[in-house]
Formats: sequence, structure tokens, C-alpha cells
Amino acid sequence: MANIKQNMRAAIPKLLTGRTVSEACENAGVPVRTYYAWLKNERFVRELTEAQNQLVQDGYDALRRGIEKAASKLVTLVDHDDPRIALRAATNVLQLYSQQTELAQLFDQIEGLKARLDRAGI
Repeated sequence: MANIKQNMRAAIPKLLTGRTVSEACENAGVPVRTYYAWLKNERFVRELTEAQNQLVQDGYDALRRGIEKAASKLVTLVDHDDPRIALRAATNVLQLYSQQTELAQLFDQIEGLKARLDRAGI
């Protein structure tokens, strides 16, 4: 199976930058009609989808790094000299822990229900 054309591959990163199809095509220097014609090419769609998925994964990774830093900062603020800041940080830590625990319990319940449905053949 042949690869997609070089101009298609080169346009993919730029096509991901637009908020609309028109804007994305303008960014990529590709006429909108050409873009829609490319969407009929299975290999182009596959590479475009892979690039979109990678972009989303990169965003998740960046958020994960930010969450780790934010959590570390919040825990540090629990020991702040200003009691108002320390209290607010402690309250947030407890609320977030409670929410995380509840989500974990719900996840476990969902997994249990899925297993029961699988065993029942549903």
C-alpha cells in the first residue's frame, strides 16, 4: 500500500491548527475542496487521525505534568505561615482527596458491574 503524497503529509500539522475547516485549510495553504477530496483517501484520514490523537495525547501529558506541580504546591501551602492560606489549602486537599476516593469507588463499582454483565453474557 503506497504512502500518501508529500503535500498531504506536510499539510497535516497545519490542518490541526484551525478552529474551523476553512481556517485550517487557510493555515495549510490548501483549498477547502482539496481538503474534502483528501478525506476520501483512507491513508490520509488514517494519518490525520493519528496526528490528532497524538496532539490530544500531548495535551494530556502536559496537563498531567501541571497537575503534579499543582498538587505539590497545594500540599506545600498547607504549611503556609498565613493561617488563612493554610486553612484554604488544607480544605482543598481534603475535598480533592474525598472526590478522588469517590471516583475510585465509582470506577470499582462500574468495573464490577461490567464483569457481572460479561459473566451473564449481556
